[in-house]
Amino acid sequence: MAKMVLTPDLLHSPTRLATRMIARSRLLAVLEEAAHLEVGAAGSGAHHAAAERSEAEQVKAVHDFRVALRRLRSWLRAYRPFLDDTVTRRTERRLGRLSQLAGEVRDLQVEDAALRAIGSNPRASGGGGARWLADHLRIGVPRARRNLIAALAGQLPGAAATLSRQLQRYVIAVDLDAMDDQDDTMAATTASLMQRHADALQGKLRDWRRRPNSTAAAHATRIAAKRLRYLLEAFGESSRLAATAARHLGNLQDALGRAHDAQVVVTSLAEATAGAGKSLPPRRTVAALRRTLRAQTRSALQEAHRKAGPRGLGMALTATTRLQQRLRHDHRAPRDGVTLGAPTRGTGG
Repeated sequence: MAKMVLTPDLLHSPTRLATRMIARSRLLAVLEEAAHLEVGAAGSGAHHAAAERSEAEQVKAVHDFRVALRRLRSWLRAYRPFLDDTVTRRTERRLGRLSQLAGEVRDLQVEDAALRAIGSNPRASGGGGARWLADHLRIGVPRARRNLIAALAGQLPGAAATLSRQLQRYVIAVDLDAMDDQDDTMAATTASLMQRHADALQGKLRDWRRRPNSTAAAHATRIAAKRLRYLLEAFGESSRLAATAARHLGNLQDALGRAHDAQVVVTSLAEATAGAGKSLPPRRTVAALRRTLRAQTRSALQEAHRKAGPRGLGMALTATTRLQQRLRHDHRAPRDGVTLGAPTRGTGG
């Protein structure tokens, strides 16, 4: 399926039309990734080598489905004022429940991979504790995966069909006393949304810089960066500025994600040790794993602070601002004036 992106023609369309076109494209991406996930789950097994390949494929399939679903939900959230005449909150909640199930599987998979890496590294401190915790958590992976697959079969088709119907149409209400507000294009709306998302990101960033070692502040910054990035990704390859900003935001998001993942394992370790009873490994083993995880968190946060500097996030925000300016200018200009930051002869784009 060809992914629909914000081309100049679509940017000059009414917001209620263009935002539905992108939403429908993102919904189809969710269904495609769900199909890959279900096929991978059905085909697992046979012999050891095939099972290992299948496991790796299923990890990727869960990740891809979760990302596709988050892109769709983020889009619906961002453009909610232009969708709420037909798209209901109940539909969004149904998608939210599927996202929660996918998140549970993904968190367990991420924790398992992180603990395997520590446990298999002879130079890493806390290897014994990592292997114990991995065995403890691995029990929950098949159950969480079964819950997700069951939801994909039982809930996703109905939720997708409902959303597809809701995206098929929109209501035009004309206010004769506010005629100037009736014809906002997707370009103008998206420029305003980008500004709002960029402002939110900078607000979270200021809080994180005041508390540089706070994983909660770092995670809030990551969420804000992700929402701006998902908005920019709608331009695809039609805008160099959008692609540049999205790339730097993705780098920051990855570093912050590593810090968050390590913190998730710290939380799981605390929960597992609290209820382990006699199966708990020696205290020094648990303490060594906790120290390793905290060191990983600090290292990831330090890297993220570098990515949030002038040559990382600073470049992303500069590119976002330039793209906003072009969108606002092109909203007033003739249709063939839209450039979206594409390179032109004699300029850097």
